[in-house]
Amino acid sequence: MALALALVGLTVAGCRRAAREPSGSAPAAATRTLATDVINPWTWPRAAGASARDQAIEDIGPYEIPAGAPAGSAPINTNADYWTRLVGIAWDRDVDIVLDAQPVDLDGDGAPDARVSRRVHAPGGILANPELFGLVRTPDDPRGRIGKISASTGVLGLREALRPDGTPSGQVGMTCFVCHGGSNPTDGRAVLGLAGTRFDYGLLLATSAVYVFGRNRIRTSSEGFSSAPGPS
Repeated sequence: MALALALVGLTVAGCRRAAREPSGSAPAAATRTLATDVINPWTWPRAAGASARDQAIEDIGPYEIPAGAPAGSAPINTNADYWTRLVGIAWDRDVDIVLDAQPVDLDGDGAPDARVSRRVHAPGGILANPELFGLVRTPDDPRGRIGKISASTGVLGLREALRPDGTPSGQVGMTCFVCHGGSNPTDGRAVLGLAGTRFDYGLLLATSAVYVFGRNRIRTSSEGFSSAPGPS
């Protein structure tokens, strides 16, 4: 987790909340307005017959028509769109991270308290190297297997959102089991609900394009690191 200390804090997108209405207003109407473009994928015909286990494993949240999108635009999964397009996690992108004696301010006083050195080489990205990030493979649910509303990535807790027409979107979102899932120590099989004690969330976030470009990018003493396509 030392690498996590070197990162600028990431604000995770949360659920939108309606402003508090004054007494005598119509909160139900406001709620309906906020939820107009929010779609529950479990109401889609192909999700019919989904078991409780299907829903637990596959659920990456609701879909929504992006604000300002042209009429008739297809809804997107907000979870998968956030982590894949906005944050830019390196699901399939080569990762090369080199931190050489990087100063870290642990208490926020503007002065370095420690130095971190770490080298990470993950060709093919996170999905090709899940063990490096403390994630669990699912050999009985291989990558590309189509489910009710999402497709397997071959890694527990990471699912590829399906478009409304059932085709893969190329965007990957996280489920509860990315943190609350682990390997059985006796046979190595994935276990739902087992604490993911090896999950390196800091390293996963360090692959983000957010930390490559602009003032928040991760920098080594030599300024030589980049794990995303484009100018460094």
